[in-house]
Amino acid sequence: MILVDRIFVWSLDKLPWLQKLRKKSERFQERMGQRKISVALIRLGWLGPLTITALPFAGGVWSGMALSRLMSLSHQKTFLAVGLGVLIGCLIFALASMGVLNFIELSTEH
Repeated sequence: MILVDRIFVWSLDKLPWLQKLRKKSERFQERMGQRKISVALIRLGWLGPLTITALPFAGGVWSGMALSRLMSLSHQKTFLAVGLGVLIGCLIFALASMGVLNFIELSTEH
C-alpha cells in the first residue's frame, strides 16, 4: 500500500506527460462530479476510498489510492481508508469462501 502511494506521488511529480494526464483527469473529475454515484462517493469523504477498496470487484487498492489522490486526501487518511478497506475486503472474501465450502460439503454428503 505504501509502495502504491509512493508510485502515485513520484510519478505525478517527476513525469511531465503524467501531469498532462492529471489535468485531463481533473477535467474528467469535474464532469464525473455531477453524476449521482460520484457525488455520493465524494460526499463520503475518506469512506469513499474505503468502500471502493473493500467491496469485491469494485476496484481494489489501486482504485482506492487513485480516488483518494483525486480527492486530495492526506497520506494518513489515505492509508487509513485503504488499509481498512483491504482488511474488510479480505474478511468479505474469507466469509464468502467459507460459505461456498460449506455448501460444497453439504452437497457432497447426500
